[in-house]
Amino acid sequence: MHNSAGHLDIRETLDGAEFVALLLDDVSFRVMDASRGTCAMLGYSIELIRECSLFDLAPALNNREFAKLLKPLHHGTAKSVTLRASFVRAGGGRFPALCRIEHVTAADGACAYSLIALPSDAENPGLKLAELMDLVPNMIYARDIYGHYLLANRATAEAHGTTTEQLLRGVFTPTHRPAEEVAAALAADLAVIESGKPRVNNEEVFTDARGRRRVLQAVRLPYRPSGANHPAVLVVTIDITERRDAEHFASMASHDLQEPLSKVQAIGEMLRRTTGGTLDEKSSGYVAAMTDTTRQMQELIRDLLDYSRLNYHGRPAAEVDVSLVVMEVVAAFELRVAETRAQIHIDPLPVVRADAGQMRQLFQNLFSNALKYRREGVAPEIRVTVEKTKDRLIVTVSDNGIGFEPRYAEQIFEAFQRLHNRAEFEGTGLGLTICRRIVERHGGRIRAEGSTGKGARFVMEFPASMVV
Repeated sequence: MHNSAGHLDIRETLDGAEFVALLLDDVSFRVMDASRGTCAMLGYSIELIRECSLFDLAPALNNREFAKLLKPLHHGTAKSVTLRASFVRAGGGRFPALCRIEHVTAADGACAYSLIALPSDAENPGLKLAELMDLVPNMIYARDIYGHYLLANRATAEAHGTTTEQLLRGVFTPTHRPAEEVAAALAADLAVIESGKPRVNNEEVFTDARGRRRVLQAVRLPYRPSGANHPAVLVVTIDITERRDAEHFASMASHDLQEPLSKVQAIGEMLRRTTGGTLDEKSSGYVAAMTDTTRQMQELIRDLLDYSRLNYHGRPAAEVDVSLVVMEVVAAFELRVAETRAQIHIDPLPVVRADAGQMRQLFQNLFSNALKYRREGVAPEIRVTVEKTKDRLIVTVSDNGIGFEPRYAEQIFEAFQRLHNRAEFEGTGLGLTICRRIVERHGGRIRAEGSTGKGARFVMEFPASMVV
């Protein structure tokens, strides 16, 4: 599956899928992500599934025949392969399924397998494809080059205010949808039919029969039903309206909160300047506390907004020189580096396919922590090292600071979890939470290692396929 929107968007697609869907490392077959439908049908938590490989979930596939079956995907002679598999359910039961596997080359350069599995007839002998589709709350439909509906589930029909039978009778004209909206959807269909390559549209507007404007994530796949004379497109959608509304609310709330805080900050500064030292010590303390608290609130709101935006925003993946990004971050901390006499050692870092802005924020947060949590009287020493394995790019940022107790290695990534009070070290408690989210959105994972008084290490493992 060639995803023009990038590896990160495939993960968002998985979030809303109600069926078994896995994103697999194309070398180790480790589960990189899974749909909520996978959790529901197999009975495992998402955390446990992410610790597994495909062969843990479907042991019978761990054989040479399976490897042979995937060869056409590697050679580019097939877009997908279909096979039967039996997944192990929590508690020891089995989930027989019909699986479709595709080789994904995302816009960020990451290579993986996408696997979609639906219950096979062995478990549901009377269940037909149409019935399976009707169980899915997302719109699923297929149209040919002329706009004829070849396939449509109940959710699609209900969104159009009609029945499945009506949709399949011929070209359905949705009078409730603006003409430009319909034209955009048909153009997206045609692009997939002509190119023969799947595409993901992350914000497709759909006005339903009740006049509600919905925002969809639409995955389009080339489709040719047996006996058909013309190629078609299969469309699977996920309604992300609530997610987008929540993001808009967060942005508006942030703006509305920042404005009065800015005024309070300005009033405090004005009081401090105009009184010119005439206030007594107690009154001066009140003004200082007001401006300091206001500044902390502004920082917290900015960090909360940054974190919320990570789920929805991001630049298209592009070639990013990580060495250059790290040097830019070091330059931004020039004054603090000079003040603390910090020593910084950086290994040559690769060029990767990634979101440049998020990579910069990742290293900025890690360097900020290394400079902040330094030992009294000891110049900070920060090292950035890199290691490449067959299937991993491992980047480590380490320091010689105050460190932390190993039992807090997971807790420090949780939002607002601070190991020190604000009087000792400033901050909002969101920096490492943001780091974890950035790493995960690039298909990786991050862990912390350290001990009290002996510094900290942050180890980031990314797919080797990120490297250009």
